[in-house]
Amino acid sequence: MRNIFLIHGTLGNPDENWFPWLLKNIQMSKDIKVFIPHFPTPEDQNYKSWEKILLQYKKFINNDTVFIAHSSGCPFIIDFLVKNKISVYSLILISGFYDFLSGDKDFDDLNKEFYLQGIDISDIKKFSKIVHCIYSDNDPFLSKQELLLFANKVSTTNQVIKKGGHFNESSGFLKFPELLKTLNTILERQNLK
Repeated sequence: MRNIFLIHGTLGNPDENWFPWLLKNIQMSKDIKVFIPHFPTPEDQNYKSWEKILLQYKKFINNDTVFIAHSSGCPFIIDFLVKNKISVYSLILISGFYDFLSGDKDFDDLNKEFYLQGIDISDIKKFSKIVHCIYSDNDPFLSKQELLLFANKVSTTNQVIKKGGHFNESSGFLKFPELLKTLNTILERQNLK
């Protein structure tokens, strides 16, 4: 059985945005198990508290696992895999960034814990066969340059979606068919390995 993890970001939860829709569409396949950990945010949001929760799932994380992370879930999962030297099959990173300060002190204070010193984020390619970045041309929080800089450092493939915003509910993303198509392509490739 293959395992897929959905990782939310700052101020997020497992029941927001396109997560429920994607879960429903993935669960149509009986050979896939989906996990959506609930991380504390904003209270007690820090790397250690999130790592502690994800380590509870460690027995389900292996060379066949696919992680789908959104926003600040992206730097967290990169830090987690590189720091713990855990290999997975694929990462799909949506609106990902690293070491980015928005200028909003509260938001920056929540996220700065995920920028661990001494980690070269391009090392994630040693721990994942496929790193696919999805970003928008009009993200309200991250410039296209910031998104592209991140994608060029970590990804093996990139995908730009026009007018996707931050791929959250306020950007109209309660469904995410482009993500499902990308995931299915990755899973088909995995079946052929």
